[in-house]
Amino acid sequence: MTHLLCGSGQLREERASTGGVSYATPVPDRDQAASQPPTPPGDDPKARTKRRRMTISLATLVAVVTLATGVLTLKDQILGGNEDRPVVVVRDKTGGSGKIARFDGIAGHLEESRALLDFLDQHDDDTVYLEVGFPKLAPAGPISGDNVVAETVRNGDGTTTAIVRNIDLMTKCENLDPTTQNPTVTDGCMGTSLYSQGDPTKDSGTFFQHGVPVIKGYFKVDVTGGLQMGLSPILLRPLTFEQATQ
Repeated sequence: MTHLLCGSGQLREERASTGGVSYATPVPDRDQAASQPPTPPGDDPKARTKRRRMTISLATLVAVVTLATGVLTLKDQILGGNEDRPVVVVRDKTGGSGKIARFDGIAGHLEESRALLDFLDQHDDDTVYLEVGFPKLAPAGPISGDNVVAETVRNGDGTTTAIVRNIDLMTKCENLDPTTQNPTVTDGCMGTSLYSQGDPTKDSGTFFQHGVPVIKGYFKVDVTGGLQMGLSPILLRPLTFEQATQ
């Protein structure tokens, strides 16, 4: 270990035990050290660092809780509360009894589509219960827009209702502008098309709620596996409660 004088202080040079790397550490001389003001009581640097870490951790926790609350609030505004969500026991394909598989939440493009599409893939040819909103695909009212096809159907009493016939979810995009919230196939994307195969029933349908496309109720799933114009269709046939549980 070598001591070198440098200005009013000393420069201590220490050679590391491995790697052959030298680290130079400035060391103040006695006069310089004497001129330094003493550390006030309770102002230990380690204590200050600990307080800063606690403050940052608390701020991070508040931010995460706020974000989660915002997501749950949006979901409740679109889909409503949990009070009327049924739990149904039915016969499965093997003849045994079991509950109808259920998916509820918010879905969109790319990463936001995966949970829903994975669920539908896993339940091909099954009856499922869906309660899903698509806020980023919302047009300005119950009309067709990018990735949403609306259709007017006639009810039994002679009135008409706007339903959602088709919802396209992009799953892969090349060179997409990161500011694009509702990409389409014209943006160089590929995806999945959710097609409502049939008119709504008294228990199930695809509709607009506060301008947001919603799928809610019992549906028979048919994952076709085909590809048309960059979109792979999944057919959803609305069922009544009785049809779903027979």
